[in-house]
Amino acid sequence: MFNTTFSIVVFVIGIISSLLTMTGWFPQAIKTLRTKDTSGISLSFYSLVYISSIFWIAYSIMVIINPDSPDLSVKLSSGLPVLITNVVSITLNTIITSIKFINMIRAKKEGISEREYISNKINNKNQSK
Repeated sequence: MFNTTFSIVVFVIGIISSLLTMTGWFPQAIKTLRTKDTSGISLSFYSLVYISSIFWIAYSIMVIINPDSPDLSVKLSSGLPVLITNVVSITLNTIITSIKFINMIRAKKEGISEREYISNKINNKNQSK
């Protein structure tokens, strides 16, 4: 798969950066799933990251299927880490923003802010214990 030491280094750096980027999403996703508290999450930020990930996925697919580059190992070592990272990022981003939208809709139905909705939900949960 690898012709040179350089292509191995490129692939390893890609894998390490991918793992670090993916790992960075997990704490927020786990916290959001546990607490359902999305009041401090910026929808603008998550929207921009989502759009960015879509472009990165398109880019990595184009790198992998590029007919001008016959070397499959170069295409995979360049495109695969970016593809995997952004598919995972979009998945976790979707989970977080879905919970955010649900909270926003429920808060709006009750005529209160999202922060108040979350606070009421936490208080009700604590009172039932």
